Amino acid sequence: MITEGQDWVISGMSGRFPDSKNLDIFWENLFQGKDMVSENNRMSNFKHYEMPSRMGNIPLIEKFDASFFGVSGTRANTMDPKISSEKINYKIWTANTN
Repeated sequence: MITEGQDWVISGMSGRFPDSKNLDIFWENLFQGKDMVSENNRMSNFKHYEMPSRMGNIPLIEKFDASFFGVSGTRANTMDPKISSEKINYKIWTANTN
């Protein structure tokens, strides 16, 4: 348990970012002003007409372990990215608090 007066150090950072294999490339892309948003070809096969035509696509999304997060493969392939993120964040939060 954290008590008042304790020091905290954030010694690392991780994430998945559009058109960037890692955090260093993401920062480089930002500083260079690179457009990391591309055509949304992934959802075109599923007839999601409400989906935007351009979006930030994460590299190697096909390696996402849907079962680890309690989502079927079919559902993961057609899931709105915002909902995917919310489900994943919830699973991470519950893993951290248990």
